[in-house]
Amino acid sequence: MAVSNEVRTQLIQLTIALYNSAPGKVTLDDLIRLTELGASLVDIAEAFDDTQNYLDIYPASLTNAEFSVNYAEVYLGNEAEDTEKKELSDWSFRELEGGRSRGNTMQHINDQLAIAPQEKWANAKAAFLNKTKMAEWYSVDQ
Repeated sequence: MAVSNEVRTQLIQLTIALYNSAPGKVTLDDLIRLTELGASLVDIAEAFDDTQNYLDIYPASLTNAEFSVNYAEVYLGNEAEDTEKKELSDWSFRELEGGRSRGNTMQHINDQLAIAPQEKWANAKAAFLNKTKMAEWYSVDQ
């Protein structure tokens, strides 16, 4: 069964959200196989939030508040104002305190930011879409 372009893009974006990097062809193929076996994006995010690459960025020792600040900084980088980073950090913290796992929180926020109004975090969204295009080239087209 072939994966749709939409699902492939979502997998690439999930990898960017989790690791701040492109998956590459081999990892993307592995992720596609997981979806073909019935894994959801949340399943994948939760499985990968315990890997060494992930823990190098987001150590398990971080509190939910520390994780949320770190995540907002990595996810938005220099493309957002401090107030926007604080808003994302607060949002992430509320998700975590509400019982979502870190991987699930990251996937949920990633989905919600993708459909947020364009004026909301416009620079960060544009940068993320650019990362997505570059990651697609690296992981699919190259």
